[in-house]
Amino acid sequence: MQAKIGRGNTLDGLRLMHVPLAILLTWPRVATANECLSKYTKTDVCAYAKKMQTEMAPALPMLISSNISVRSIIAIGPRIVFNATWAQTDAEVDAKLLAAGVSRPVYVQKIDEMTKNYVCRAEELSAFVRLGGEIQYTYTTVDNFPVANPLVALCP
Repeated sequence: MQAKIGRGNTLDGLRLMHVPLAILLTWPRVATANECLSKYTKTDVCAYAKKMQTEMAPALPMLISSNISVRSIIAIGPRIVFNATWAQTDAEVDAKLLAAGVSRPVYVQKIDEMTKNYVCRAEELSAFVRLGGEIQYTYTTVDNFPVANPLVALCP
C-alpha cells in the first residue's frame, strides 16, 4: 500500500513539520536599522515590536474568538507574528468548507481580509502598522495543519 502525501495524511511527523515550516517561511532576515526606523516619526519599530511581545506574552494563551486561541507571539525585526490555533481539525475545516461550497483559496482570502480588518480597527495594532510595523498571524488547526498566514503591512 502506497502512502499518499497531502492534506489529511496521518504519516508520523508530517503534521508537526507544518508549524515550524510556517514560522520559518515568515522569518525575515535580520532587520537593518533602516527597517526599524519609522519613515514618518523615526520611532524604532523593532523596539516597539519587542515591547509588545514582552507585554503580551505573559497573557498567552489567549482566546480571541470562540474557536481561535493565540498560543505565542514572536517579534522579528519590525514584524510581530501571532501563532494562533483553531479549535478544529483540518478534516473538520475541510468538511465545513465542502458543506458550504467554499474552496480553500476563497476561504484563505476571506481570512486575510478579516485579519486585516481586525488589525486595522484595533487601536494599538493599527498604530504599530501605520508606523511601519507588520502584523502577521499564522493560523493552524488543532492537529497542526496550516490554515492561513495573513500579513498586514498597511492600514488605511
